[in-house]
Amino acid sequence: MRRSALAISMAICSLSQGWADFKENYYDLMDGKSREALKEAAGECVSEHLRLEYKKLPNSWVNTDVYPDLYENFRGEMCKRFWEMYSDSIYLIFPGQAGTAAFSINKMQREHVVPKSWWKDYSKTDPTNKEYNIEYTPAYSDLWNLLPSDGKANNAKSNWPLGETMENPKFNNEVTKVGVPKEGLGDGVGFVFEPADEYKGDFARIYFYVATVYADLPWTDDRNTMYERTAWPTLRPWAVEMLLDWSRRDPVSEKERNRNDAVEVEQGNRNPYVDFPELAEFIWGVRSEQTFYVAEQPGLEPTGPGDTSVDFIESDIKAFAGPTDDGFSILTDVVGLRVVDISGKTVLFESEARPGDSFLLPPGLYIITASSHPAPVKLIIR
Repeated sequence: MRRSALAISMAICSLSQGWADFKENYYDLMDGKSREALKEAAGECVSEHLRLEYKKLPNSWVNTDVYPDLYENFRGEMCKRFWEMYSDSIYLIFPGQAGTAAFSINKMQREHVVPKSWWKDYSKTDPTNKEYNIEYTPAYSDLWNLLPSDGKANNAKSNWPLGETMENPKFNNEVTKVGVPKEGLGDGVGFVFEPADEYKGDFARIYFYVATVYADLPWTDDRNTMYERTAWPTLRPWAVEMLLDWSRRDPVSEKERNRNDAVEVEQGNRNPYVDFPELAEFIWGVRSEQTFYVAEQPGLEPTGPGDTSVDFIESDIKAFAGPTDDGFSILTDVVGLRVVDISGKTVLFESEARPGDSFLLPPGLYIITASSHPAPVKLIIR
């Protein structure tokens, strides 16, 4: 992606560990299952979550969808930047600015990755009774299916399915393409939306999540050629083949792992296809005849129920969970201890910390740095 503004790297950029920070027992229902039974179990594990208010989602996106770099605005202030996957435009969040305010000033749009029109059954819509308005299902404001978006790209994307376009697409901003689909893709639809190669896997894993958590939605709409009204396999054959290909070619990134942790803080659930990069293969792909076991998946470090978790190469900081408060304690001398929350705000600074010193923090995602230690620490308190 091109960047035309001055960038200063924050500590979170340096985190390279691939551990999945899910709670112990969170995915136990998935053990010993395969194919449709595994898909159903994965949905049971992650479907329960806090329903956020649609209009206030930008206040969550300033924590879940921002670059790990600060950018200098025209006043010389260092600002966070929305990480939207539809353009390379620079949308800044000024210091002290609420997410909703920054979102409005930037004229951005709330984008359903899987279009809401695909599940909205207009024959049952009653504007006076939200019980019958399919728009107001949990999927409508689920952070896993909503992203901040550039307005022009979102309008061009419309509610077309995912795909790969022929040459000379009708819309192309070098990140988003909308055009006639290549042969074998789209299932007869006129146009498809193609994300940038670096985001194809991200979109595939969101589509897998929606197929897993919201398989019972009343899938409808002429442009929906990807989902069908079945608990299994929910995704149509051409869509499965393409999404698996995208997921293989664009594996889980550090961006997705960080977003997985941040979304859990905001609404209380995770995307299992980010925690387990091979999960889609066990359900729809080349490993569908094999049995899935959590303990056999690579790069996993689950933590106890409600416990904190730390990504750290050395053993100088230890997370702990108390009866009422959680936090971390110091095991060796540390100089210049700083704790930054997910918004980039310094919440704790100690010029010196000694072995046995303990610090309490509220639930959230934090980055811990120290001038005496080169590697940052990612701390999650649930």
